[in-house]
Amino acid sequence: MYNINDDISLIRLNAPVKFNKGVQPACLPDLGWYTQPGWSCYATGWGESRGSGGSDALKQMEQVIQSKPNCTFNEHTQICVEKPNNSPCHGDSGGPLQCRLSGKWYVFGAASFVTTSNFVRGLCTGPAAMTVYANTADKAEWIRTIINNYS
Repeated sequence: MYNINDDISLIRLNAPVKFNKGVQPACLPDLGWYTQPGWSCYATGWGESRGSGGSDALKQMEQVIQSKPNCTFNEHTQICVEKPNNSPCHGDSGGPLQCRLSGKWYVFGAASFVTTSNFVRGLCTGPAAMTVYANTADKAEWIRTIINNYS
């Protein structure tokens, strides 16, 4: 059953991930952990930039957590971020929103949708574009249950 507030999925890999300098695990926040407006977090993805189609290189962009008055979203199941003229784009859906807390990186969200997009001059964003992420902290128990059932 699909619900925009629960826009998240998990995949099972055929082989374990081999960690190295460029590939490291990220932590999952606990149930009840919520981001705060003004936090600086990072979005990553291989999505489109400047109208050129998907990227061959992983891109990273800073995003700032927004408050409820600035963005229409469900504050318990979703996270709203913005960085003027710097937004995730087509092909970035499902990508992580990572925030650093006490020296550790946590995946707080999975990219769901952009609230406003001005696709002008090949840019996938405009001054008012905000991105909404599915809140992984809200789904932490479900995620851990699925992982434990298949580990």
